[in-house]
Amino acid sequence: MKRKILFHVLLAALIMNLVPIANAEQFWPPQVGRTFPNIEFVDQNGTAFKMSELYGSVVLVEYVGMTCGACQAFSGANEVGAYKDVNPTGGLPSIEKLFKDYTNISLDDSRVKFVQVLLYSMTMDSPTPDHASNWANHFGFDRYNDEIVVVPKRDLRGKGSYNLIPGFQILDKQLVVQRDSTGHSPRHNLYSELFPLVKILLK
Repeated sequence: MKRKILFHVLLAALIMNLVPIANAEQFWPPQVGRTFPNIEFVDQNGTAFKMSELYGSVVLVEYVGMTCGACQAFSGANEVGAYKDVNPTGGLPSIEKLFKDYTNISLDDSRVKFVQVLLYSMTMDSPTPDHASNWANHFGFDRYNDEIVVVPKRDLRGKGSYNLIPGFQILDKQLVVQRDSTGHSPRHNLYSELFPLVKILLK
């Protein structure tokens, strides 16, 4: 009986996020049909961040390697200039422009949150909060405008992370991954499968 009560107490604590899920990294990378793992990040302002803070919003997640030309282009390098000495992919507009063009919804819409997850630094090391701050400043991403640039507290580099770049995932209001347009062979097409789902998820 005591074990049953203890189990329910621990379960309730987990649901309420009072007890952190051990080794959340074992659920990395995020998978379609699963809730985004509640991994600890640090945002561009140096503040601790977890994706669970955005529960109730539709979330567009972008995975970034700082040396990736497409990542830089999606961030706006073809409009504001490249970060450091990387050549951005030519002719590729920023995600802000693409999102508005394909969904007719602005990334500034309060119902939508945009999170960039930096996974590799300019030297292919694990990025630091300073990298997030510098990147956000360069591309004009404002944390208070729900343009959130984060780095993981723990090193997430590896095959799983590498295969996410460049790319995007869309999370529903319960933070479940619904479309995966990551890597060079994405499961879902960004333009014909991910973007069209946004309006449905916002209902």
